[in-house]
Amino acid sequence: MAKAGRERMAKYYPLIILALVALLGYSVYMYQTAKPFNFGDGGGGPTSRKEQAEELLGLSGDYTTSQVKTAFREKSRGVHPDRNKSPEAQAEFIKLTEAKEFLLSQL
Repeated sequence: MAKAGRERMAKYYPLIILALVALLGYSVYMYQTAKPFNFGDGGGGPTSRKEQAEELLGLSGDYTTSQVKTAFREKSRGVHPDRNKSPEAQAEFIKLTEAKEFLLSQL
């Protein structure tokens, strides 16, 4: 009886393999076509990612690592997920975090 069940399943193996290959191909396609996160709203503001991150954190000119961290702490205090559970606040916190990480990686 178990052998008959295995034989019945065996006819579906090519279909299962085809589905897995298609899923892998789709995953690769989605990874390659993903666009980087855009901090701005597209309203004619800053043009470069660095300028967008600086504007979001309220920085300009030359700044140090500690200034970036301080600006992040000040801006993110009210939108931290532990203090504010709204989806908008969480999205803003993510933007601020990404801006901080980007600017720190540029120093």
